[in-house]
Amino acid sequence: MGAGKSTLAFPLSIKLNLPLFSSDELRWYYLAKAGFCKKTAQILWDSGGSYEIEKYLKNYDTIALQQMMNEFSDGVMDLGARFIYYQTKEHKDSIERSIKNQRKIFCILPSQNKSVCRDILAERVSKRSSNKGARIIEAQLATNEQLLSFYEDTKLPLVRVYTEGKSIDQIIHEIEVKIHVH
Repeated sequence: MGAGKSTLAFPLSIKLNLPLFSSDELRWYYLAKAGFCKKTAQILWDSGGSYEIEKYLKNYDTIALQQMMNEFSDGVMDLGARFIYYQTKEHKDSIERSIKNQRKIFCILPSQNKSVCRDILAERVSKRSSNKGARIIEAQLATNEQLLSFYEDTKLPLVRVYTEGKSIDQIIHEIEVKIHVH
């Protein structure tokens, strides 16, 4: 959270002349379609916090990812990292099936240095979520920490792009080059 995917998706879609699909906007529709229940999620949040809700959400996130990739593969999607983060082999296999036919999945990170990346993301999350309360911010920071470790170890076909010290135009150009190279 806070890596810049939504900021980059719009100008990238314009530059590539492709439609833009926001996973943030589509996610809740596909979660509901898959059977996700907000009431159950609230009970889990109240009783176990972010860990319990993440376990519950992951099953539905993999279903939502599969459906979004099938229905919206012809454009730019600002796909949140939570969709490709897996905790079990079953989730990993489902994610791999979902993204196997995609031209490019880019992993947008502020820096190659994990501690710098962590600090930048923490600052962005704190600024963006200052009105959401300490528990929400803590959960988002914990999720980012899990994702940063995941990115170091994953074998999924992610093309990494680091944004530190680059303008939006420079990042878009780098993504364009990587689309045509791979």
